[in-house]
Order: sequence, then C-alpha cells, then structure tokens
Amino acid sequence: MRTKVNRWYKDVQKLDDRVRSQTISRADATVELDRIEHAVEEVSVPAAFAASAYTLRLHIDFLRRRIEVGGVDPGGPIAAGD
Repeated sequence: MRTKVNRWYKDVQKLDDRVRSQTISRADATVELDRIEHAVEEVSVPAAFAASAYTLRLHIDFLRRRIEVGGVDPGGPIAAGD
C-alpha cells in the first residue's frame, strides 16, 4: 500500500510541476488529475494507511482548485503564479 500511495504522490507532484511550468493545458491537467483521483478512490485502504491516503486526497483537491482558478481558457495553459 505504501508503494501505491508513494506512486500516486509522484504522479501528483509531476502534474503539479507541469502545471507550474505551464507545459500542460487546464483541460489536460484536469483529465490527468481525474485519473489519479479515480485510482486512489478505487483502492480499499487499510487503517494503517488511512492518514496517508487522506492527506493524498487533500493534496489532489488542492491541486484541482489551483487548476480550476488558473484564470485562463479551459484549453489554454495555466497562468503563471497560480
């Protein structure tokens, strides 16, 4: 389970980096984040990893909100500083 959570965190971090560097559109970032979130939701998490999974979900939500308020066209790049 720890390996899965770490892998998802790496995926979120890579996506976050792409959002910050404006190398991905809002639409594509949303699709990728949806994919990660769906994978996290599909797995039954043992109690020992519940805190890690919950924190991961919070970070996914944080990145989603940042993508949504990017202030650019849905197909365009994320605005710098967002």
